[in-house]
Amino acid sequence: MKLLFSIFWKQKLKEAPELYEDASSLGKNQIIDVPCKIAISDGAGTTAFAGTWAKILVNTFSASDEEFEPEFFLQKTWKCWRDKSELYLRERILMGRPLNFWERPNFEKGPYATFLGVIFEKNADNQNVSELDNSIIWIAYAVGDSCLFQIRENNLFCCFPLNRSDVFNSFPELLPGKENATKKPWELFTMCKGDLQHGDILYLLTDAIAKWFLKMYENGNKPWAILKTFDNTNKDDFDRWIEAMKNDHVIEDDDITIVSIEYE
Repeated sequence: MKLLFSIFWKQKLKEAPELYEDASSLGKNQIIDVPCKIAISDGAGTTAFAGTWAKILVNTFSASDEEFEPEFFLQKTWKCWRDKSELYLRERILMGRPLNFWERPNFEKGPYATFLGVIFEKNADNQNVSELDNSIIWIAYAVGDSCLFQIRENNLFCCFPLNRSDVFNSFPELLPGKENATKKPWELFTMCKGDLQHGDILYLLTDAIAKWFLKMYENGNKPWAILKTFDNTNKDDFDRWIEAMKNDHVIEDDDITIVSIEYE
């Protein structure tokens, strides 16, 4: 049982690609055997090293062979952030450029990011059914406004964790990069479970493109029909499309990440 994964991303207008602060655990388009995991994250640009923290979240999630447990997951990611931040501070000192007093407050506050991770498993209930008839179970965990959309028979079949365009705002729930003894951010996770059948497509979208997707759907359109026109042969077309929508204020000027998962 295999899934086809594709990724498209674009940084903010007039910014260099290295300033892109979303992250995906999918480095390139590929076909992956089930079981597998995929995650996206949107680093909060108002916090220091948000893109680094987003990468830690998605890579830790996808690399783990253990059953997902939010508190344990965050403990592992916090350790990764501590190690990276300590290394960064040592390197700054060795270069003769220790943190300035105006850099320190934001650095000590730590980074923040949204998170959406999906686990794909073979459906244990279908072990005695031919592979052509098998469905795949997906289990999604989310914090914030990165969203999953499932398309079945050319209709929107499921959306998670948000299902209306008007609920997006500037203050989504975020996962902190630093542990706080007075808070329990693992309690922010919500979970949704479903199944993939042959022909289904899942889209994982960060907030700006997710909001556009829902607004288009609410207006009677099928935004997945547009997304499906892009593949690894027309990345330039995708870039031009995103830039045009941003310039026309159809979507907000934010980092954009789209991961599609097809069960062919």
